[in-house]
Formats: sequence, C-alpha cells, structure tokens
Amino acid sequence: MHRFIPALVKGAGYRLVEIPVNHRPRRFGQSKYGLGNRALRATVDMFGVRWLLSRRLNYQVRDDSAR
Repeated sequence: MHRFIPALVKGAGYRLVEIPVNHRPRRFGQSKYGLGNRALRATVDMFGVRWLLSRRLNYQVRDDSAR
C-alpha cells in the first residue's frame, strides 16, 4: 500500500509537496513490472485506503488539569 501513502497523508489533513527528480533510462534488460501485473493489486489497495479513510476518528483531547 506504499503507493497510497500520499492519499493517507492528505486524508490526515497534511499538505503534500512534489519535488522533481532526475530519472535515468534503463541501461540493461527490461522491466518486469507493468500495468497488467499491477492493476489488480493496486485496485485492492485502493479500496483498502478508502476503507481506512472512512474509519478515521475525529476526536479532541480535553485538558482537565486546569481545575
């Protein structure tokens, strides 16, 4: 579920910043990762993130030490 960490962070109320990176082309071989072998897993993870965000608790801490 690492690919959805930005969604979880934003769902928690934080702000995200994107930083450009320097990508280099692959020098040797071929990638074994593609859309076909990642689509099902990503879809299942997406529903998991949606479930996590729907169960987020909103609570406030009350300070009773001032009494």
